[in-house]
Amino acid sequence: MIIENWRDLPRRWSMRLGLAGSLIASYLIASPDAAITAWNLLPPELRGAIPQKYMPLIGTALFGLSLLAQLFKQKKLIKGAPDNAAS
Repeated sequence: MIIENWRDLPRRWSMRLGLAGSLIASYLIASPDAAITAWNLLPPELRGAIPQKYMPLIGTALFGLSLLAQLFKQKKLIKGAPDNAAS
């Protein structure tokens, strides 16, 4: 087996963030006017906090976060680890 515990991949944050980043970046490449539409749908307070020039970088940022997420162990994926959700 190339990847140990491959059935856990969909539950890993690195996979989820990478998929979200790839989908957003692909959609913006396929439909460039979608970025402007999405920007106009944001509340004015949020638009003021994020410079418009960074809007196309959101997909890339999510992909970068997916790489960082691989550095952290997810306790829910480790067999035998105590579940902290009940606390």
